[in-house]
Amino acid sequence: MSKRTLITLFLAGATIVLFGVWRARAPETGSTAVTPDVDTSRTSPTAPVSRPPVTSAANHPNIDSPAFPPGLQPGPISTLTQTFEKSDNLARLVSELAPRVAAGDTEAARVVAQALDECAHLSVFPNFVEGIRKSAEAMPANRRDAALAHLTRFQERCGDLAGAEKITPERIRSAHEAASHGNDLVDQGRRLTASSASMSASEVKDSLRRIVQSRNGEAIASIADAMAESSDDRELFGPYSGSKVHAMAWRLVACDLGMPCGPDSAQTRQACMVFGNCIRGDYREVVRFFFLSPWEFELAAAEERKILQEIIDGNFDRLFP
Repeated sequence: MSKRTLITLFLAGATIVLFGVWRARAPETGSTAVTPDVDTSRTSPTAPVSRPPVTSAANHPNIDSPAFPPGLQPGPISTLTQTFEKSDNLARLVSELAPRVAAGDTEAARVVAQALDECAHLSVFPNFVEGIRKSAEAMPANRRDAALAHLTRFQERCGDLAGAEKITPERIRSAHEAASHGNDLVDQGRRLTASSASMSASEVKDSLRRIVQSRNGEAIASIADAMAESSDDRELFGPYSGSKVHAMAWRLVACDLGMPCGPDSAQTRQACMVFGNCIRGDYREVVRFFFLSPWEFELAAAEERKILQEIIDGNFDRLFP
């Protein structure tokens, strides 16, 4: 069994555990950062880091938000993605998409899988909402308000779907399988992340270049976890890979290029509902306060800006040489 397969199985198991052990966790302050394996010859730890805009700036007026690098053009956001993000009732959306899934529409199948992923916790754990509400009450006021707002939206979107069927791992697997037989770039990225060990180096790099060249934020986010592979895999995944800092840098790039990452995005809400990472603001703020130390966040922001510049300049062969 490959290392990547073992990692995938481990993460899947960890996620299942987290479904039942949701807890509040305050941002860690004063902790000693472990220096990640990042090429600091390209990133000065003392130089101020300029970064793209923060979509939650209205909620955080003290956060600087300089302009994007000149020439940055985010990729298109698909109509189905917009529909999924705005949906007030995912059961209705799944029902509406069923004929398209049956007809072989792989993007529709992927969105159905996303809906099932989002609502599975409510279906599988009867006391899930009660546990979140109880944990939220122990949070500081600003985080409690964010958690309860996410919970309200979560119940609105998932109540009917979770009540209509038992969302089992087999059901979710089947939905993802239906999405894996077409040219949907997001699903291609997920398959690459899960099974790159079975692909040739040229196949991996060609796929990575095609996904990044599309400027499709969702597709780029789907390859971010692959960028957390060990530094030994940099020959395969390029110079902007090798640690969790790189993975988060690619996730921030995905947000910059159009993936929904705002305060009410599914991604931000799931970070709160599944992992207890609740805070006012967008996904960038979640990364800043929960996923990385301050030092790591500065490194990730610097890597993010360099990746964006390579994309603007069309240097895809430098990203994946």
